[in-house]
Amino acid sequence: MTTVDQQKIRRARTGLIAHDPARAQPGCTLFAPMYGDGTVYLVDMEGKVAHTWHMPHRPGLYGYLLDNGHLFYSGKVMEDLERFEAWRRFKGGAVLEVDWRGRIIWEVRHPDQHHDARRLRNGNVILLALRPLPDEVVGRAPGALSGTEADGVMYGDYLLEMTTSGWILATRMAPPIAFAIPFFLAYRTVGWLDTLGGLIVIYTVAGILIAWWAVTALGLGARFHLPSPGDLAREAGVLAAHGYAQGINLPTFSMLPRG
Repeated sequence: MTTVDQQKIRRARTGLIAHDPARAQPGCTLFAPMYGDGTVYLVDMEGKVAHTWHMPHRPGLYGYLLDNGHLFYSGKVMEDLERFEAWRRFKGGAVLEVDWRGRIIWEVRHPDQHHDARRLRNGNVILLALRPLPDEVVGRAPGALSGTEADGVMYGDYLLEMTTSGWILATRMAPPIAFAIPFFLAYRTVGWLDTLGGLIVIYTVAGILIAWWAVTALGLGARFHLPSPGDLAREAGVLAAHGYAQGINLPTFSMLPRG
């Protein structure tokens, strides 16, 4: 039999409102007031504050402790707040890691980031982001309710991997690089890099490869990088879920063991 009062109305207050030591999993709770100044609290099982961090951004909206004891934190950048009515409530924009003393180890920013992010095993960061869907995707969106768009625009989530120095990674960069490296080595072996004709050829080929990658990865790539939530789950092995419970928004995603 639990010692916690089961009448919720009598527990409607702040502070420690329920604790059954015999049944509760021991540990600490990490939280930050959604509309606070960026102060993050770590509280123990008695509701006492064990540690605090003072972050440079308000929460935006998720964070957790890394294995090294540092805080991984998504912050709200107070810019670009008017995309649509609810955007200012759940936008992020900054992801950073701070040590136990609150010193910033690194910080990356992206205007599309919202709610959630994760530190990957390879040291990079994956962000949950949002942007307008292209017309061909909007026309195929199952369950879409006409008239609910924000100023006629339908938005969709996508996943973005970045390095902690701020570089956006694109797998579409690999094919031109894979072709250019052996091409360059062959040119150097036969000595054509020292001739005017050889330089003209190699710069022309390099320019074509870079232009091809830019068009496919940055231009036409939008149609492939803006899938529906179901496509995200199937293609990336990651589910970006939006759940609502008693007015609390709980979108999150996780990395599966196979990456």
